[in-house]
Amino acid sequence: MAEKKILEMTGLKDFEVTAEIQEKKGKKNFSLTISAHSANYAAEKALCIIGSRHKKPRRKVVVKEVKEQAKR
Repeated sequence: MAEKKILEMTGLKDFEVTAEIQEKKGKKNFSLTISAHSANYAAEKALCIIGSRHKKPRRKVVVKEVKEQAKR
C-alpha cells in the first residue's frame, strides 16, 4: 500500500515490456513489469535488466512492445 502511494507521488507508471533475445538455438521471449516515468525509459531499463541477467549485448535484445498498465 505504501509503495503504491510513493509511486503516485513521484509520477512513476507501471509498464509491461515484451522483448526477445536472439540466441544460437533460437529466440526467447520475455515480459517484464517496470516502474518508470516514460515508455522510452522503461524500454531502456528492460534492455539493461535482460542483458545483465542473460549476459547478452543490446544488439541481441529486441524490445517488441511497451504497454502502460492500467492503474490498480
